[in-house]
Amino acid sequence: MANISGVVRWSMLAGVMLYSQCRATSLELADGEPMMKKWVAPVYTPELKAAKATGEVEVFFIVDKEGQVQSARVNRTTDERLNDAALATVRQWVFSPAVDFGETAARSMRVTVKFVFPVPDQSVSPSVYSPEWPRPLPKTPSQAINETSGVYPADLVDRMMEARLFLEYEVTAEGKVGATKVLGCSNPRFVPPVLAAMEQWRYKPAMQGELPIVDKKRTEQVFFVQLADASQNTPEAFLAANGFALRMEPDRTSAFYCDSLPSIEVMIDPVYPAALAQAGTGGDVKLEFVIRSSGEPADIKVASTSDDAFALAAKASLQCCRFAPAYQGGRVVDVPMLYTWKFTPPADQAREGEHPQDRILRQLKAGEKISSAKGLDVPLKPIWVVKAIYPSGLPEGPDEVQIRVDCIVDQNGMPQCIFFKDAPAPELGWAAATAVSQWVFNRPKKNGEPVDVRIAVPVVVKRT
Repeated sequence: MANISGVVRWSMLAGVMLYSQCRATSLELADGEPMMKKWVAPVYTPELKAAKATGEVEVFFIVDKEGQVQSARVNRTTDERLNDAALATVRQWVFSPAVDFGETAARSMRVTVKFVFPVPDQSVSPSVYSPEWPRPLPKTPSQAINETSGVYPADLVDRMMEARLFLEYEVTAEGKVGATKVLGCSNPRFVPPVLAAMEQWRYKPAMQGELPIVDKKRTEQVFFVQLADASQNTPEAFLAANGFALRMEPDRTSAFYCDSLPSIEVMIDPVYPAALAQAGTGGDVKLEFVIRSSGEPADIKVASTSDDAFALAAKASLQCCRFAPAYQGGRVVDVPMLYTWKFTPPADQAREGEHPQDRILRQLKAGEKISSAKGLDVPLKPIWVVKAIYPSGLPEGPDEVQIRVDCIVDQNGMPQCIFFKDAPAPELGWAAATAVSQWVFNRPKKNGEPVDVRIAVPVVVKRT
């Protein structure tokens, strides 16, 4: 029995900076606060002049996206007789609107309108540093009301992988999660359940004065499994559950190689070769490699395989994995490793904890057609894109090549049944296919219902 735990770590994205290329002929808007275009001096009515009324009125107002004053109201006053005159003054002002992220935006403002007697020269505007010059009200960040962790994928529970995601997202003025960007993840399979959970998150919106505004945040979300048998919650068991083990010489123990084993930070599973998967052909592969002190796998060699396609797929995925290095005597060390992966064709009937691709393979076997991405409620677009890693051990390959990769994007936005066409070398094709296997798309829907769709994407494989 597995115990699934979760924790969300939050941090504000302070001081968001956007870069835009600026040229002398550019008409792009630069981010900034409202700027006064038309200033009007305080309006002294005949009654106020006759009464020689003096005092201060603090006015809150909104400069809308067109630069016009809206919703002006008195926040504080020293003499209520001055209120109408202060509001009439502020309503005559005109601004260049604020700009946020290249788009005009409304802004909540404050100003102190002063009435003095005798009436000063009304052709002279106040200093921009004085309270009589309008300025934006302060911002307060959004506050979480409800957030939950994603559901751990059932077929990954026995592998005990830690789900770690770094995301940047917007909290809308309505207090919901808006545009989301994945910045990094330990395995792409964790992205869809986290995004699904985020759809239910709710916030007290960020405020700029009296305006609810869009807020940008970053989160590191972590959830993991712990097996009921504590003896299985060990570094050795974690590595073994994902196909890794120390490659030890006879009569050697692990202590000879390290006193602290490496651990998996990014785990990318091999792409099941589409032709073999659809034919129901299973098999396995064993690779020898070294985890360098940098945490990167190196010197990857095939120890055994039941099919060359399995070996090429496994080598491409292993090259994308990353590890926390091993230690010996407090120093990082290289360690020899083995990686074993078994390719298992889908069962004839759906079973609990099966890989999401198994469902699609059964559908294809039954002759069901899967349509293109045309006509979706929302156009398909990638949320998380990974560049292809140029295959090691291919010195004669081209420095850069574009390869077409075909796949089926499933109902959760994950690529399945991936294959490539016309690669100048199979290693380059598997590098491209493995990159696409890590992509995540928005969930495809037609008429509100989740669907699977076929797509083809160009992938650049470039030597670095």
